[in-house]
Amino acid sequence: MPIQLYRGDTRTPEQIQAANGFAARAPLTPATAIALVNRCMGQAGPYAAVALPPPANTTPLQTALNSANRINLLALMAEIKKGKSQDTVHISTDVTPDAGGYGTSYVYRMTFTLNYQVNGQGAVIPVGNNSDVLASAVGTRLVFEGANLATSQLIALTGVGAVGLTEVAFLTSIPYAHITHYQAPGTTAWVAMP
Repeated sequence: MPIQLYRGDTRTPEQIQAANGFAARAPLTPATAIALVNRCMGQAGPYAAVALPPPANTTPLQTALNSANRINLLALMAEIKKGKSQDTVHISTDVTPDAGGYGTSYVYRMTFTLNYQVNGQGAVIPVGNNSDVLASAVGTRLVFEGANLATSQLIALTGVGAVGLTEVAFLTSIPYAHITHYQAPGTTAWVAMP
């Protein structure tokens, strides 16, 4: 069973369609997102190089990736959240349409069939339509749409944000095909995407 996630954006549905969905300011390819996750699994070095695209290649995240320090997924999520809008490598989504202060923007509903691993390890578990499995105050969920990380084109991390809201931070672009409906600013009716 699929899960629905939400994102606020000031662009119109036609602009989202023309852009073929959502992309970060410094978008990662699936291969780079996989390399990033693998680097941040908390294992001992030596570490494979992970080069973030400009302008993210000058951020504290890139500095951390270039270091000899261990990084786990929780630390990666914290570093991702420090990014400024012009150098972010993630796309923020929420498990509820009420999150994120969307009052003055469009709210987009997306549908996904996803799996997750707790802290990126162990059993691969279907998310289903259960947003509660994405929330964790002490760890991070590695979320992906394939049978495993290596075969996935959609890759995300989750963590609990402000006021207990659960953010799903996609490290890969979100194709237009996943964006099904929108609410215009100040309205509550869901309208099918063009």
